[in-house]
Amino acid sequence: MDVQKKEELVQLLSNLVASLSDQEKKEVLEKILGKKEGIPISVFRSGVSGLEAIVMYLKDSKGLTISEIADILNRKRSTLYTTYQKARKKLSGQLDISDDSIIIPYHIFANRNFAVLESLVAYLKDEMKLSFVKISTLLNKKYSTVRTVYVRHQKKCQS
Repeated sequence: MDVQKKEELVQLLSNLVASLSDQEKKEVLEKILGKKEGIPISVFRSGVSGLEAIVMYLKDSKGLTISEIADILNRKRSTLYTTYQKARKKLSGQLDISDDSIIIPYHIFANRNFAVLESLVAYLKDEMKLSFVKISTLLNKKYSTVRTVYVRHQKKCQS
């Protein structure tokens, strides 16, 4: 391909990307790079709440600011600042990020109609097609808790 054709192609791609939403741009980038941007499943076994785990991961491991995290999670900065401080008191060490066999995308936690655990369980059940037994093992939660959370999510979806 000659230089002029490449430049035209780059211009066309630039125009296309400019017309996409931020979320669509991230999805395209993930497909191009072949990796998903998200949170390793092991983060949710840390002994802190789901939101605390997410905020700690994004702040400590990814180096994001509270303001950036607030934009990603559709939450108030003040809430996330308090959440981070509480999580730091509960967990003195680092989060376990060793198990990246399943990566949870950030965007599933932006819908404020659902609790963090509801969104997580629904994603693992509906998108990843995992059983309740597998989900309970991955999250280190009781089977009945996982099932109850999923049922609650489904009820909220229907109303």
